[in-house]
Amino acid sequence: MIKNISITEIIDPAFMQNVQDFFAKTMNLALISVEKNKRLTLPSNSTDFCSKYIYGSALACERCEMCHKKWEEEVIKKGEPIIFKCHLGLLN
Repeated sequence: MIKNISITEIIDPAFMQNVQDFFAKTMNLALISVEKNKRLTLPSNSTDFCSKYIYGSALACERCEMCHKKWEEEVIKKGEPIIFKCHLGLLN
């Protein structure tokens, strides 16, 4: 029997954050790791707009997370990466 396990049972979350931060900075991308609607890492290399205005507001952050949950469901359904617009119309 194969047990459903979380990636954090295999990879240390602090190590995962460090790798994500390095990759995001190197590739000039904004990244966050999510597993089954649960945030595994903090955002890496976010835009100044998101860092200052979205993550600094509980309401905006909640709306952002709702968008990401919808996006994750679509990715799982389609089985491939997708481009989507967030609640503010920004492309992700």
